[in-house]
Amino acid sequence: MGYTPMIQQYLEIKAQYPEEIVFFRLGDFYEMFFEDAVKASAILEIALTARDGGQGKVPMCGIPYHAYEGYVAKLLSQGYKVAICEQVEDPSEAKGIVRREVIRVITPGTVMDEKVLKDHNNNYLVSLVTEKDSWGLALVDLSTGEFKVTQAANREVPVTEELFRLKPSECILPVQIAGEQGLRECLKQLHCSANGRPLPEKNQSEILHYLAEETGGRDSLDPQLYHWPLAGMAACLIMDYLKETQKQKFSHLTKIASYRPKNYMLLDAATRRNLELTENIHTRALRGSLLGVLDVTITAMGARKLKQWLQNPLLDKEAIDNRLDAVEELVRSSVLREGLRSAIKGIYDLERLLGRVSYGTANARDLIALKQSIGRLPKIATVLQTAVSKQLITALHQLDLLEDIHGLLEQSIADDPPASLREGNIIKDGFHQEVDRLREASRHGKQWIAQLEAKERERTGIRSLKVGFNKVFGYYVEVTRANLNAVPPDYQRKQTLANAERFITAELKEKEALILGAEEKLNQLEYRLFQEIRQEIEKAAGRLQMTAN
Repeated sequence: MGYTPMIQQYLEIKAQYPEEIVFFRLGDFYEMFFEDAVKASAILEIALTARDGGQGKVPMCGIPYHAYEGYVAKLLSQGYKVAICEQVEDPSEAKGIVRREVIRVITPGTVMDEKVLKDHNNNYLVSLVTEKDSWGLALVDLSTGEFKVTQAANREVPVTEELFRLKPSECILPVQIAGEQGLRECLKQLHCSANGRPLPEKNQSEILHYLAEETGGRDSLDPQLYHWPLAGMAACLIMDYLKETQKQKFSHLTKIASYRPKNYMLLDAATRRNLELTENIHTRALRGSLLGVLDVTITAMGARKLKQWLQNPLLDKEAIDNRLDAVEELVRSSVLREGLRSAIKGIYDLERLLGRVSYGTANARDLIALKQSIGRLPKIATVLQTAVSKQLITALHQLDLLEDIHGLLEQSIADDPPASLREGNIIKDGFHQEVDRLREASRHGKQWIAQLEAKERERTGIRSLKVGFNKVFGYYVEVTRANLNAVPPDYQRKQTLANAERFITAELKEKEALILGAEEKLNQLEYRLFQEIRQEIEKAAGRLQMTAN
């Protein structure tokens, strides 16, 4: 006797992801089986149970699908990756077992869930390629869309020092160097997950063409990439990894920028630690560090930017003077300083909002947060018009007010939408004619239902009669047992309770079909329109990133 079809399906998927914990969607739960269940139940502190698999009992544990983020964070912290396996067809339309596929693999460097990410920290995924004394590095923060490359010689900038500066969550290494003791020790100290991967079988020209296709075309590539073959190879390695694990294209990875480590003051790991730039030397907490003293930022983007500046002291005199001129102007002009703080206050994390839009996980509340943030931009521009320092004037000129995006969101998304995208009430009245028609049909039917209770009480003389609804049985008329003798003959019994009976009438059944039919069509249409709106925002990803930065 073989395994049941469902367990057989699980085993086929698990064979493709032997190193990951597979979250296998069954109804409202993600289930784990066999060895995955044994490992996960111990780490997550959840019950290990069993079910019949066709060849005896199979170890099993599960978590609610709507609260998976915290469980994923625990597994990542213990060095595991998580493969999310979803149902990819409607169970009502499936012939036999529902088709399932892994839609993404969550790793330490590809986390997108806001409950797992820390607002004030970047979450870097890096890839590293070496050749003789030189190295090339690519970094991506998938949550913000930052994508950069660099290349240097070890004698100028030791690669381990660059890794200590970046503090990545995950590092991709070619299998040829994945076992190097120095690198492994460095990554271990950083608590950074390491993955050995084969190098891409592409030449320099093919790599550049590939990177241009996956981002925003040739214009998206920094010219320096044409002269940095190791950096290009590292960028190709990281892009391959993202495509393999995330299984989609990212509209917010619009540009690959370059940077030179030698343009910043080189600080080794010991110096950074002793200077207590971003954490104190005793507890490694923010409190008591230079960043802890200086950080009075009021947005997550500002906090990350300040941290980057502290970790990368400038060496270029002109750049230093420009930054200090801006600081001096803000110190001296309380009107400008307080005006900017007032204008910026209330702006959400635009970079990570855009990341969720690109990833397809942004809900209607995220778009309202985006609209409210964009709505603050004109005030920022007005305040900056009084600035005289070069850096603040440059910021004003680079500020895109995104009026078209604000207008679209203002017209389309309800001001207080639900968290779920499948339950309707996310599109504003007046935005779409068919939405308005279906909504009116639903409202009219519900108004009739609301009047039915008073009508039936009057007709039957049963003062305690109630009209209700649930998702299992639909609409019903509820009568207590004490009043069953007064039930009219046209009432059809629908459900028996301990102290009452529930009935339906032919007229109520007809209205139920009209209301639920309209609501189902309405919810589907609203979801489709929301996806279209989200796609329109994706098209403005580059503009949003420039303004956020």
